[in-house]
Amino acid sequence: LQKLGQTLNKHFGEGTVTRGALLLVKDSAARIDIIDGVRWRSDFEGIKALGDENTIPLMMYVHADSKKRFERARKRKQYAGEEYLSWEEFLKQDNAPNEAFVPELGGKADFKIDNNKDDPELKKFKAQLEIFCEKFLL
Repeated sequence: LQKLGQTLNKHFGEGTVTRGALLLVKDSAARIDIIDGVRWRSDFEGIKALGDENTIPLMMYVHADSKKRFERARKRKQYAGEEYLSWEEFLKQDNAPNEAFVPELGGKADFKIDNNKDDPELKKFKAQLEIFCEKFLL
């Protein structure tokens, strides 16, 4: 997936994936649209540019440290072979061009959630989500 975004940007110009996603949002009749995986400055800027008298674009940054994300990836097995992922390979993926701007963009987010907690502490994570919903969606 990382290479797909990089290849599209290379062949069709920076922000290609962003423009496609934003077209879907603009055509949506939904009350709330969620775009997951904001990775590029063009994503962030494009989403913020959607704002008008009827639309309030909000950015939420859910973050966890590298070790925690590595452990979860191996347990989750979302992608083929992920349970065999080495720390070195994880770091290589984590430092790919697609990931370069994530901390910067996260710092600009309207709301930040710490996702470093383990299952017993999941209630704290849910509480943070409830605060977000009360503040921005109700």
